[in-house]
Amino acid sequence: MTGEGKRPLRGLRAFLDPSFESDHTPVPSVEHTTRAASASEPDGTTLAIEEADTTAGIGPVAPLAIAPGPRLTSVVLPAPGQRWAYGARQHYVAQRRAERAAEQARTPLQRFEAALAMLPTTGRPIVNLDLVEATLAAMATNTVRALLADMAGFGKACRGLGVSALPAQPTSVIAFLKARAAGEGGAAKAKPATLSRIFWAIATFHRLFDLPDPTKDKLVALTLKALRRELGTAQRQARPLRYKGSVSDVFDGDARGMSLKALLDGCASDEKGLRDRALLSVAYDTGLRASELVAIDIAHIRPSSDPDTRLLHIPRHKGDQQGEGATAFLSMRSVLALKAWIRVMADLQDVSDITEGPLFRRLFIKPLKPEDAAVARAAARRQAAASQWGLPRLMPEARASHRMGIDPLTAVTLGSAALRPQAVTHIFKARVQSAWDAGLLPDLSKEELAQWVKGISAHSTRIGITNDLFAAGEDIAGIMDALRWKSPKMPLSYNRNLAAEHGAAGRLLSKLR
Repeated sequence: MTGEGKRPLRGLRAFLDPSFESDHTPVPSVEHTTRAASASEPDGTTLAIEEADTTAGIGPVAPLAIAPGPRLTSVVLPAPGQRWAYGARQHYVAQRRAERAAEQARTPLQRFEAALAMLPTTGRPIVNLDLVEATLAAMATNTVRALLADMAGFGKACRGLGVSALPAQPTSVIAFLKARAAGEGGAAKAKPATLSRIFWAIATFHRLFDLPDPTKDKLVALTLKALRRELGTAQRQARPLRYKGSVSDVFDGDARGMSLKALLDGCASDEKGLRDRALLSVAYDTGLRASELVAIDIAHIRPSSDPDTRLLHIPRHKGDQQGEGATAFLSMRSVLALKAWIRVMADLQDVSDITEGPLFRRLFIKPLKPEDAAVARAAARRQAAASQWGLPRLMPEARASHRMGIDPLTAVTLGSAALRPQAVTHIFKARVQSAWDAGLLPDLSKEELAQWVKGISAHSTRIGITNDLFAAGEDIAGIMDALRWKSPKMPLSYNRNLAAEHGAAGRLLSKLR
């Protein structure tokens, strides 16, 4: 890379070379405790940091050339039990939204350089800019986020100990893995999968800087293996949300216990209920994950050979990072729920039909005060007088985009952006609670309900349809194809409990008297 305008890398170059002339104003992100070093930019695609102060053992942390975002410095947060000052809450919410929007607008390279600036370094780390950009482009968004978060935590721990994180010593990596496994510093105890991810993040950063990889040390590898053996590698699984609950006959059996059918029946006919019913039904039919559900566009719904059903085009999913695409089936139940929800969205936007845009969106619901009878009579008299004299209406009717008529005392506004993936789990949990409140889960006690609410997640429908497919007698190849799995490991793990119940031993022991 030789051209200056090829990529916007001024921030990364400013990190590596404080004397680099940039159009941006450097914004210090940390307090510098080490002396600055004058770095030079060599030819080619690599940059280097000069030797740091050997007495501290940590290299310089240069200020990043990132435009400053809004800071929450002018808002005084109220103490517990106190009320907000006039207008302070609106100002605080606006600043938080601006910060969130600025954070979401940052590119992966900007996130990388921000994490890099927080790492204590020593020696002359050399970064290959082309390799950095190619590595970040080859990763999924969540993978980049996890990589930078793990390295930020490792850098913070190394800074607290006064040791270097780049390059890191094997003893530093071992100490950090043990601390995370033990839950030191008030953090939750890390699972074996998290420890393996941290292990990978440290190795990735050292590879990008062409530094000796401390994770290849035999003692580090054995430590990770010992921690995995001590903690166990079994991952906690979400509770399955089967269509009729825990039944052996998925076709003719009556629904019992926690079931998707009860949750669908518990959805009201208001705007939120119609959206949640469509979300639950589509999530079960397709087995999509939360991030894949909220990525559905209305244009992705396509006709099938049966006029009562539809096909869903999935441009990209977790097992398809290169965008080959896949297709899922939508039942008549889901089609009816989607038609009702799309009709509601069209009414809220005051249009005849919607053919594109996010399918599952946020709803802004505001309760209205009941109208005073005397005020209503006075308004009616004014309108009657205006009509008698041929004058235009003085008070135009409320638009349907703000009030649906399902509940005349509720103002509803449709958001333009899709739901966040985290919202799917909250919606599922809320629907479990509302179904129990409506008496649709009579088999569950209050204690059992609390356990279900805790165990339900956005993955519950994926596990539930997997169990129903196995119970219906489908083979593993068909299940993998329907739910887009590359390996039989996960569907078999989802079916572990059901296989014990309906397997060879379960069939024999259930018939013995």
